[in-house]
Amino acid sequence: MPNLTLLPKVRPHLLALAAGLLIGYVDLHNDEVWAALILLLLVTFIFGLLNPEQAWQWALLVGVGLPLVYLAALLAGSTLPCRPGFECPTLNTITTWQTFMALAPAFIGAYSGAFLRWAFFHLKMSHNLNRQGK
Repeated sequence: MPNLTLLPKVRPHLLALAAGLLIGYVDLHNDEVWAALILLLLVTFIFGLLNPEQAWQWALLVGVGLPLVYLAALLAGSTLPCRPGFECPTLNTITTWQTFMALAPAFIGAYSGAFLRWAFFHLKMSHNLNRQGK
């Protein structure tokens, strides 16, 4: 019988990993980086805002989605999208390793959300203390 007490704790982590894989898919099928970057920042920001204590976990789980998708595409022999008349990039181990750079904006997004939550909490606490006359 599986241990169901871990399920509520695991679900958000699986959701974060699934979001990262979806962002990787968007990046793999788009010839511009902006769509994936905006999604990456937004998703990690939301996870960091909702659970700031685990911001580093959200950044890793969402950010690792891009390298995993690129690795799967490399192993499957897929090609990157290309506009006619432009030099087409090739999918190789170097481009797959380069996707680990997505961890930087993932950490920026997650810790920005965590910081906003922290700032809101402390502003609310100071406001409550001022209202009480302390």
